[in-house]
Amino acid sequence: MNLKSSDRNLEHCIFCGEKGPLTGEHVFSDWIGGICGAPNLTWTDLTLTYNGETRHTAINEPHEDAKLDVLCYDCNSIWGSKKQSTAKRHLAPLMLGEWPRINEDAKKIVAWWATSFAMVREFTHPETVITPQLAREQFRATSMPPPGWRIWMRPYEGYRHLESRHHIFPSIYGAAVPNVFIQLFVSGKIAFFVFGPSDPWLSNYHSTASYCVSNALIHHRFVEIWPTHKFFLKEAPTPIEDAEYSNIIDIMREAVHSPMDWMRRIPPPAK
Repeated sequence: MNLKSSDRNLEHCIFCGEKGPLTGEHVFSDWIGGICGAPNLTWTDLTLTYNGETRHTAINEPHEDAKLDVLCYDCNSIWGSKKQSTAKRHLAPLMLGEWPRINEDAKKIVAWWATSFAMVREFTHPETVITPQLAREQFRATSMPPPGWRIWMRPYEGYRHLESRHHIFPSIYGAAVPNVFIQLFVSGKIAFFVFGPSDPWLSNYHSTASYCVSNALIHHRFVEIWPTHKFFLKEAPTPIEDAEYSNIIDIMREAVHSPMDWMRRIPPPAK
């Protein structure tokens, strides 16, 4: 993996762009242990896949000690801390296996949290970062995911408690360098799926890639939380279990890389 980009300068805050000093941002928020029960966090790791190569990084230290020096004090301890406190109210029930009512305000803060996680998580391997600095700074200014990002979630039941799978690849449009990432991550009893393109047109609702990813996730009973939750289910879909969870990244990669082949083979969405 030998990717280069002029805007991946770790001397600057990834959200506001200001030059350091930088503070440690948790890969998994430290409050999650209090929600899920820290002694029960039996699986904590990170996986990166790019160009056929997979890197697996187990977090052997307490999850609250796993940090990345990527944020300035204001973005971490003031703006980020305040947003985390608000998000916690909506995320705690999900992490405990409940399915609370999601209104517009809850949708926005849950989407903010998933986006913040995805953007920070990218810097576990900074040489593979796809999200442009401008998109991160706009996220800081608006507290909304960048245009073109899509976020889904589904209840989870299994032995993983804090885990993230990150896959980067060129889009189906033939770009020579990676310009799309997908992340699947678990926090307690909820799994999130984030589709993050470097440019909004890559996941335009009318694009083949967006159509295939959407239908693949519907088939696997994920519920979209961003940019719309118009069809958000009042009752929770069945939880995704480990066998199905383990195959989701490969299924999504196929849906994006070979959309026509995928559409011919996929059965109708599960009801």
